[in-house]
Amino acid sequence: MLWCVLQETRDFEDFIKNVDLIHARSSDPYMCMLALFCMAYNHLLVVMDDEEMYELEYPLPLRQIERIVLALKRALHDAYWTHANLAPSTDSVAFGVFVVDMATRLMRLLYNRCSRQPFTNVTSWISAELDSNQLIEEVLQGTPRANKLIQSMPYLVPFPDRVKLFQRLVKADKEIHQSENCSVYRIRINRGAILEDGLRKLNTIRTNLKKRINVVFVNSAGREEVGIDAGGLFKEFWLDLSTLAFDLQYGLFLTTHDQLLYPNPNSASGHFSRESDHLTLFQFVGRILGKALYEGIVVQPKFAHFFLSKLLHSFNQLNELPSLDPEIYKNLMFLKSYDGDVEDLGLTHTVVKEVFGEQKEIEIIPGGGDVPVTNRNKTRYIHLVGNYYLNTQIREQCSAFRMGLSDLIDPRWLQMFNEPELQVLISGKSGKIDVDDLKANVRYTGGYYALDKRVAWLWQALVSYTPSEQASFLRFTTSCQRAPSLGFSSLTPQFCVQKIPIRSDDELLPSSSTCFNTLKLPTYSSYKVLLADAKARKVDVKELAEKQLDADWAAFQDFADEIEQQTGKEEEEKVEETKEREAVEKLENMEYVDRYRLALERAATLRNGKDKRKLQESTDNDAEDIKAVVKQYKKQKRPKKQVQDSDSDDGFNPCNWRSRGI
Repeated sequence: MLWCVLQETRDFEDFIKNVDLIHARSSDPYMCMLALFCMAYNHLLVVMDDEEMYELEYPLPLRQIERIVLALKRALHDAYWTHANLAPSTDSVAFGVFVVDMATRLMRLLYNRCSRQPFTNVTSWISAELDSNQLIEEVLQGTPRANKLIQSMPYLVPFPDRVKLFQRLVKADKEIHQSENCSVYRIRINRGAILEDGLRKLNTIRTNLKKRINVVFVNSAGREEVGIDAGGLFKEFWLDLSTLAFDLQYGLFLTTHDQLLYPNPNSASGHFSRESDHLTLFQFVGRILGKALYEGIVVQPKFAHFFLSKLLHSFNQLNELPSLDPEIYKNLMFLKSYDGDVEDLGLTHTVVKEVFGEQKEIEIIPGGGDVPVTNRNKTRYIHLVGNYYLNTQIREQCSAFRMGLSDLIDPRWLQMFNEPELQVLISGKSGKIDVDDLKANVRYTGGYYALDKRVAWLWQALVSYTPSEQASFLRFTTSCQRAPSLGFSSLTPQFCVQKIPIRSDDELLPSSSTCFNTLKLPTYSSYKVLLADAKARKVDVKELAEKQLDADWAAFQDFADEIEQQTGKEEEEKVEETKEREAVEKLENMEYVDRYRLALERAATLRNGKDKRKLQESTDNDAEDIKAVVKQYKKQKRPKKQVQDSDSDDGFNPCNWRSRGI
């Protein structure tokens, strides 16, 4: 065993502390042995499964692997950083570069394994000798040694510092594409066709997506909604766009058994027009994700590990297969350990693929249907099957997605991260939120201030929440249930708590404007009222929420019935359209005509659909429109309870965040 020889020949840790790998000479037998060890272990890690490494601890115990990591980390830090500016001698340069390359590959393979299934803690990979701030500045200045280190061994730098570097790189790029002298791209988006309009108007501009984009929404009546896009409308549009693009019903993505997204291998079989074939759509979805990363917008989708690997231009190995199909992996592991004659199993070099319920046999090598699986070639067969499912069948989709993503994000920027880190960069941190961090990065409007008792009650409530309740609060206020990767200081726009004066506690419920990350908090009289604790009220909070929804629905149904009578909804369709037009024409000179049109359609939709929960899907503008029309035409006392603001994206009005399960 090479590792045993390395340890017995010298004190390995002591040797590594003083070694200069880049100036290693081929005449040094110990350096030759180290290079051979790295080469052999590299090859073994490619074919070794997780059971062998983690359970059987073959060929090395995990504690010994940790020793290798710590030793090579020190030696490679010196090679890439400390000795980087020293010119090697002619007779040592080739061999030294070879040793560094083999050691770097070994560390990368071990790091990838550890990222997926840890065998040591995070600090084992971080270099304590490296000054992260200096490294960031050198990368921004284009220093060769800094670029080489961050590309080859990014794990030496703590994850938060790499996120800061990523944001600095994006900021520098924005100064080019979003300066005051740069044009602003203005688009009109129909609320009823967000994905279609987005594809048609944005997918052709490619790198111009880096520019500022101002969004004007068009309602179903064909009229532009009033409002100036100061960033909030764009965020609302982009969040809606990402939700639709990654929706399973659209057919571009599937989910693993643990509900993580990956490209649909059969996406080409969908019904797409020539303008919007499946690869064009994957490019567009890649641009959607790229623009979200570019603008610092946290989005919801969570991706399978093997798909994130493809985004990082990595080749998926067999050990990724359990995340896609545990049953196939189990069968392959059975075959690997099978002691009998494998040829008796009647296997050939093919896999079976299901397309719309039909079984289709795919050859994984040319003529694979005529090549039996034997004891001699079964290892090759096992890895070919894994390669087909994890790489081959989604190659075109991943390539198109990466192409779109790279229009906005330089692939080298993403390769600073491993797969779990990239997911955090995309959709934020999961788990319990740091309430102190949120408090330190909040602004108050409408009359609230940091020492206001209601603000103190809000923080008290958040601290008492479970992680899932806190995640739901974030979703209610920001549209994403996870905190930004660098904390709330990087949340854009800044989190805001707005004061909403009320005369009585039952007048209004908390609402939000997610496109501006704003919580609209009424001036409740006590902490218990704000919290609306289920035990204090002695009622089930879900029941309270349903009662609230029923009350809102009943009030709105009355209004819908009145509008229906005004426009002759009970008549034939032609008469109905005529009367509606006449009713609108009579109001042509009135202030609320646009609002009337919008409210009319909303009311009719809700009434015909008999769907109470659709009431909650109205936008902020809809809510204001409806209230204005109620005031103008009903001339009745408005119900105390109000419709939740548009971009609070849950299905019904909350009694509190706990009761909503958000």
